[in-house]
Amino acid sequence: MEKFKAENDQWLMAYEIRARDHVVIFHAVGQHENFYRDLTKHVQPGGAKIARPQQ
Repeated sequence: MEKFKAENDQWLMAYEIRARDHVVIFHAVGQHENFYRDLTKHVQPGGAKIARPQQ
């Protein structure tokens, strides 16, 4: 999970790195409002873990 700013807005990006396969999987990119709630709808149980960024 990464936070970044673009045009004065805060954005979040959830991704998974599969180093063995040399692949980065982007699960979601969006603004903070309901980001974590919406992300949990798309991440499979037992799949990637959601780690909130440090404040």
